[in-house]
Amino acid sequence: MLVMWQKGWSVSNCSGRGVCYGYSMSGIAENIKQFISRQWRGEHPALLTIFVLLLGMRLLIGLIPFIDNKPVSWLVVGASLAVLIWQLVGTWRCIERSLKFGDMAIYWGGCAALGIAMVMALLHTTDLLIGPPPKITPESLRTKPLPSLSEDGSTVYLKGEFDFDLNSDLLTLIKQNKGITTVELESNGGLIYAARALAFSIEKNQLNTHVESECNSACTVAYMAGKKRTLGKNGKIGFHQYELQKPHPLQVEQTDDEQETDRKFFERRGVAKTFLEQVYQSNHQDIWQPEKTELSAAGVITSN
Repeated sequence: MLVMWQKGWSVSNCSGRGVCYGYSMSGIAENIKQFISRQWRGEHPALLTIFVLLLGMRLLIGLIPFIDNKPVSWLVVGASLAVLIWQLVGTWRCIERSLKFGDMAIYWGGCAALGIAMVMALLHTTDLLIGPPPKITPESLRTKPLPSLSEDGSTVYLKGEFDFDLNSDLLTLIKQNKGITTVELESNGGLIYAARALAFSIEKNQLNTHVESECNSACTVAYMAGKKRTLGKNGKIGFHQYELQKPHPLQVEQTDDEQETDRKFFERRGVAKTFLEQVYQSNHQDIWQPEKTELSAAGVITSN
């Protein structure tokens, strides 16, 4: 039943034995007020103050996540800093009181806890205002631009040094965009095995290849996989000898073997044998970029 007690509402519950338990809302509020005041004055026991009211509460407050709403974020930050002031003042008064009794362990432990609490508050405030740091993903570690699509979705632009990510990117785009017909290449080369993987994907999906600027070294392997191979007005295609920059202890094939593998691939793609005799004549530090008419006559370019 409802009864009046201490000038406030209370709820009492009587058991079958006639014993009643009462809970006064005004009494609970008064107890909370006194508890907060005692902390401000530093009157709580030192261990309760340091480990529960300071560090424990800071840990709980630190669990509040980033909120993508500026007014709400600032409101939470303001409340957190108000609580921090209450914690710091009360804890300092508590350890000062302990110092009067010569308890140096409480004093130095409390000072350390104050420093930890301020660092925790600073870190949490930063998280609340600017958000958590970006997650590290394979995409975020890339040092070259991601492949892009033309406006009509028919051409993929692949730029930069060849690595195996480039082939994965191409396959992802092909899967997501069924209208892709052409791969435009712009690269000075890279890993020959990555170029072969890219060539395999281009040939398998019957894509055309095009060069508007330059396609040199390993890039030529991917270019030669095109169903139709075209070259822009200022486009250049360059060939030179391969080089093992970091020989592996288990490396079996030499550069001559690798060049012969790709020479046979070029021949299978329709390139004249007389032209193939020259593709690996230039050393690795140089580049041979034949004229467009020569590339067309040799079958490197299949369409204007």
